[in-house]
Amino acid sequence: MQEAPRLSLRWIVRLAVLALLASQGPMHGYAIYKRLLSIFARARLISPSLVYTVLSELEQEELVEEAGFVEGAPSGGRRLLRITEKGLNHLAEHGGMAWRLFGELLVLLVQGEAEARLQIGDYGGLVNLAGEVIGLSEKLRKIGERVLPETGGSEEVR
Repeated sequence: MQEAPRLSLRWIVRLAVLALLASQGPMHGYAIYKRLLSIFARARLISPSLVYTVLSELEQEELVEEAGFVEGAPSGGRRLLRITEKGLNHLAEHGGMAWRLFGELLVLLVQGEAEARLQIGDYGGLVNLAGEVIGLSEKLRKIGERVLPETGGSEEVR
C-alpha cells in the first residue's frame, strides 16, 4: 500500500474529482469545477486553475481518461473524462482517510464559526449555520442508508 501524501487541498480535490467521476459518471472539466465549487462553497478554496491542474495530473497518472466529447460548448466542445480502474483503486485506498480528515477540519471550522457568531451576537447567522449542519447531516444519513440498506448504517456512523 502506497503511503498517502500530506494532507493538502490539492490532495483532497484529487480525491473529490475521483469520487465525483465514480458516482456521477463521465463529466467535463467545467462541470467538475462547478460541482466542486458547490461542495467547497463555505471554504472558497476552489479555482478553475486548481481543478484543471488536478485533472491534468490525474490523466497523466492514468487515474482518469477521456470518455468522449460534448459538442456545442462555448469553446467549441468539451472533453468528457471518466475514472479508470486504477483511479477506482486509488480512491478506495485513500478516500476514507481523506474524508475523515476533511470532516475533522470541517468540524473545527464550524465550531470556530459558531463560537465567533455567538461572541459577536450574530444569532441569526448561528441559526443559519446550525441549519446548514443539520442539512449536511441529513444528506450523509441518506447516503449511508443507500450504501448499507440492510442495517441502516453502521453503529460507527450513527
